[in-house]
Amino acid sequence: MNFRATLAVLLAFPILVLGCADDGPSRPPEKGWYFLGLEQHQVTGLELAWPYLYACTAREGLFRARVSRTNPKWHCLGLDEEWCNDVEVLADGAILVGLTSGLQRSDDNGLTWALSDSGIRGDGDRRCRVTCFASCAGAIFAGTDQCGLYKSTDNGLSWALIWGGPGFGYEHLQIQPHPADCALMFNVGYSARGFNALQVSRDSGETWQGPQEAELRGFSFPSAVAVDPVDTDIAYVGTRGALFRTTDRGESWEVVLRPPEGLWFAALAHDKEVSGHMFAAGNPYQRAAPSTAPYLYETLDAGQTLEIVETPVANPITHLLSDSSHRILFVATTGGIFKYAY
Repeated sequence: MNFRATLAVLLAFPILVLGCADDGPSRPPEKGWYFLGLEQHQVTGLELAWPYLYACTAREGLFRARVSRTNPKWHCLGLDEEWCNDVEVLADGAILVGLTSGLQRSDDNGLTWALSDSGIRGDGDRRCRVTCFASCAGAIFAGTDQCGLYKSTDNGLSWALIWGGPGFGYEHLQIQPHPADCALMFNVGYSARGFNALQVSRDSGETWQGPQEAELRGFSFPSAVAVDPVDTDIAYVGTRGALFRTTDRGESWEVVLRPPEGLWFAALAHDKEVSGHMFAAGNPYQRAAPSTAPYLYETLDAGQTLEIVETPVANPITHLLSDSSHRILFVATTGGIFKYAY
C-alpha cells in the first residue's frame, strides 16, 4: 500500500468510528428531561423511524432530526406554508404527510413531494384535510376532517373509504389499530355541533359500532386514543374533562381520571412493550384554570392509579410518542419538542 492510500485509511478511520458511534447511544440517557429544539414552532405531530424523529409543524413544514445524537439538528423537508397534521414513514422508506390541503408523498427521502390522495375527496373536487395515520398488518389508515376514514392496501398509493364520506360531520378523527390484533380498531372524533364519535371495529374497519354519547356521560371532544400493546381488552380515550378506559375490548367504558383542574386530554401514549404503562397529557381549557401549563400523568397499572409527572413544559402538549426500546417519551408542544427518559 502506497503512502497516499495509507494516509487516506488513517484519516478515514476516526471518521468511521465517530459515525458509527453516532448511530445510537451505547447506553440509555440518564433519566430526566431534555429539550430537543424547534422552540419557535408549533409542533402538531411526531413519527419515529429510528434514528430519525419527524415533526409536523403548523404552517412551517415537516422537520427531521437524528435523535440518536446528543444535540440533534433539525432539517426542514419542505411543505412550508401548510398546516401539517401527521406523518407516517412506511417500511420501504416512503413518507406520507397529512396536510390541510390533502396528502403528500415522498419516495426520495423528502427531497420532492407529490399529491397522493387518490380516493380521498370531499364534495366535488375539494381535497380533504388528513388528520392522522395508522398502520397495521400491511394496511394504512388515514383519518380526515369531515370526509371520513380511509384505508390503503397498496402502500398508500390509493385509498378506499371505509367509514363516513363527503359531508361527514366528524372532525379530527384519530384511529388506533391494536398491534396484537389488527382486526380490533378504535376511532374517536368530534364535530363542531357537539357530537362525539367513540367507535370500535372488530373486522379491520369494515364495520363500526358505538357506543357514543351515552358512554361519554356528559364529556365531550374525544381527541386521543391509545391501546395496551399486550392486553387486547384494554384501551384508553382522552376527552375534554376526563380519561376513559375499557377493559372489555370497547364494549363499555369507565372514567379513570377526572382531574379538578379542568383538563382536555389531547395526547396519549402507551409503552409499546410494557402492558399497563401509559402516559396521558392534559391541557387546561377553562379560563379560570390556575395555570396554563399542561399536566402529564403516568400509570404503571393500566389506569388503576395515575401519578403526575413533574415536567419543565410550559406550553400546551399536542402529541406524545413512546420509544419503548430506548425508554424515551417524546413530547410535542406548541413551543418545541422535549424528551423524557424514564
